[in-house]
Amino acid sequence: MQQLDMLSRNSDPVTSRLAARELLESGALDTQRSFVYNVLSQNEGLTSRELAALVGGDKHEERACFSRRLPDLKNLGLAKQGEPRLCTSCNRTCVTWYLAEGIYND
Repeated sequence: MQQLDMLSRNSDPVTSRLAARELLESGALDTQRSFVYNVLSQNEGLTSRELAALVGGDKHEERACFSRRLPDLKNLGLAKQGEPRLCTSCNRTCVTWYLAEGIYND
């Protein structure tokens, strides 16, 4: 599966496809993946919201970044989901995240 197809579906509006292409071509996708991978490597066993809360910044932007890039890392064999548990950030049951056996090389 091509990276562009991982980021947007053929049924998405053309603007989504353009945004995905820009994310790839600008290098922002690799930057975000590397950032999320590094945060996860120091904080395994947390939910995506808990990981996002650790880094500060805009709460919604960080949450979106982690909730999108963690599945990317999983699809690349670099992260895996753990057991669900009550998330301390949202009081809902959420999956936890861990590093997989792979090593991130951007």
